[in-house]
Amino acid sequence: MKKKYTAEEVKELILRQAALLFATKGYEKTSISDIVANLDGLTRGAVYHHFDSKFDILIEITNKLIPSDEKIQAFKNKNISGLEKIQQLLLEGMFNEVVIKEMSHSLVLLKEPLFSAIYNQQICLRLGPVIETFIFEGTQDGSINVEASKEMSEIVILLTTTWFIESLFPDSGERLIQKLKTSQTILRKSGMDVLSDEVYMVIMNQLERIT
Repeated sequence: MKKKYTAEEVKELILRQAALLFATKGYEKTSISDIVANLDGLTRGAVYHHFDSKFDILIEITNKLIPSDEKIQAFKNKNISGLEKIQQLLLEGMFNEVVIKEMSHSLVLLKEPLFSAIYNQQICLRLGPVIETFIFEGTQDGSINVEASKEMSEIVILLTTTWFIESLFPDSGERLIQKLKTSQTILRKSGMDVLSDEVYMVIMNQLERIT
């Protein structure tokens, strides 16, 4: 072992190396031994101290692509409209700097059916109730004009996340802009301008920066 790691550093190292192996070798063909071999001298015990199984590692990798509980709480505490909270949560999920820098290879896994299914499930479980709360707030402050908060929260997830998962809806990158514009139109006409012109431009500028 080249250095002493804190418990959190060990966990992050496991996640980074596992994500890289899953992306390059495939989840099914990657073993715990493969992961351990890339952990700078750490043992299997270090892996099982943090995770019960390879599947648990996969779930945690998907969670790294979703805004953390701390980020979500920060959005909840902001003195902004419900619509703005949804917009900022969306942008955080799409362009988290830590994910782009340290876990970018995880995004390749979204092409894999198993990973994308887990990712979609975690998005719904973790962000669905939060978006529903923000929609209700938006109806109270006037930034959103809808009646069914729960159903609309699911539509937001479908149109801003699920529809762009390549393993579910395979298409060329050229369709990204058209899908964004279509999502913008549907959400706007539904009474919640989540993909406003300003947010749309932020997305396009960020995509240009990282591609």
